[in-house]
Amino acid sequence: MIVSTFLFVLGLGASSADYPGSTKTAAPYINLVENLDEARDVGWCLDLKGFRSTQEFIDMQTHSCKDAGDDVNFFVGPGRRVYGAGAAADRCVTAREKKAGTAVDAPECDTSDPMQELLYCTDGTIRLSSSSLCLVAGKEIRDAGQWEARDLTFEECDDWPDPLKTWAYLGLFSTERVFGGDEECGSGGPAPTPTSP
Repeated sequence: MIVSTFLFVLGLGASSADYPGSTKTAAPYINLVENLDEARDVGWCLDLKGFRSTQEFIDMQTHSCKDAGDDVNFFVGPGRRVYGAGAAADRCVTAREKKAGTAVDAPECDTSDPMQELLYCTDGTIRLSSSSLCLVAGKEIRDAGQWEARDLTFEECDDWPDPLKTWAYLGLFSTERVFGGDEECGSGGPAPTPTSP
């Protein structure tokens, strides 16, 4: 399995920050660096739509980082991929098309699919390779049962506010979030490392 092969990578890298302040989501997860008005101060994680038997692997979203459940478990892995774990095991985050506004899906991982080649950049953005598109959270918040959600799309990096396109992740067996990757593709400088509020 792809996930079991690469889970050891998740503990690499660290940061001293612990913001947003109340996240209890089990690792691995990828979330926006800033809380951005999430009502419970748990932040915004990559998420599959639906719950258990209604889970979908199309039209991903950002969602309040939940206390339980495995539909928010994703990680930055080798081979320029963002891999799923838990409910999304053996699946990869994928741009549906190479254009601004395109949806984000999680089909089975395919090393030959260029829409799955994603770069985790030093500025904290996640970019579709060979493009100017960034993975971004939507500007509007909507109710999602007891939680909240935002859209998740690929947009022109230069046209989107930094707080909605700057990602961190918590690796498996790690207690420290990683802020910014190794790819030199961003708008300048390393990702911000926030301090606790």
